[in-house]
Amino acid sequence: MLSEMIFYTRPACHLCESALPHARRAAKFLGRRLQIINIDSDDDLVVEYGLRVPVLTTSGGELIAEGSFGMREIVRGLIGRR
Repeated sequence: MLSEMIFYTRPACHLCESALPHARRAAKFLGRRLQIINIDSDDDLVVEYGLRVPVLTTSGGELIAEGSFGMREIVRGLIGRR
């Protein structure tokens, strides 16, 4: 069961600023916690996500959406996990 979603971001990322409200809305609708992580705070995350941000995953690391995304892509990502 999806218990948490993780939103990977970095400062001055316009795609992140656009996607975050959608991630928040999805988390609220699903009754899940949304953890927001700045990838620049961890060198390993910079290597893993780099220019891919924003990235939305499950707490288990399964990809939900990345890059430019809205509610449609989040729903598709969640349905695709079933």
